[in-house]
Amino acid sequence: MYAFLGDKAKLTSRLFVACIALLGFYQLFTTSYKAGPTWLVWAALLFFFGMRHPSIVDRRPVGGVRSWLAFASLIMFVLSFTPVPIRTS
Repeated sequence: MYAFLGDKAKLTSRLFVACIALLGFYQLFTTSYKAGPTWLVWAALLFFFGMRHPSIVDRRPVGGVRSWLAFASLIMFVLSFTPVPIRTS
């Protein structure tokens, strides 16, 4: 994400952490299956450890093949994402 967005990746990563936290609070207080604490733990870990990116030495733009690979990986993530990954009975 940082390779494509540059400095905007910082704002985007904070937005994702906020969405994960909101998903955790939503599932904590509204659904019968309590997966909320799991999402809140992930949001806390990302907030404290995942908000920084190391400096990049190579500043060349990303090429066409790598852009398509990034788009394909985004599509695979969207198609495979589930708010409650594991349900136990």
